[in-house]
Amino acid sequence: MKYLILSCLACVSFILITCQASYVRGNDPTDLLLCPSNSHQACAPCCPDPSCQIRIVFCRADRYCDQRCKSICRCNVGYLKDNVTGKCVLPAQCPKSTIKPTS
Repeated sequence: MKYLILSCLACVSFILITCQASYVRGNDPTDLLLCPSNSHQACAPCCPDPSCQIRIVFCRADRYCDQRCKSICRCNVGYLKDNVTGKCVLPAQCPKSTIKPTS
């Protein structure tokens, strides 16, 4: 019975490690990031995310996008990155003096 339990634990451990390894971008341990609050690890987008400083991002349709995933910390939905502090904040918490007017 003890060997059966150990075998089951070994199988579960293997499955968890395999699943985690396939989730980590590129299976490279350096891709593991400790993201600040209100953000998560994800692939870098081809076009920059909106930020406190630049709310509306225009991206050319013919822009080349490398399909290889580069892990970065991205703000959660509803948050913007304050490029001065590097934190993800609610739009109302963005510094007032850094908002660029749109033309």
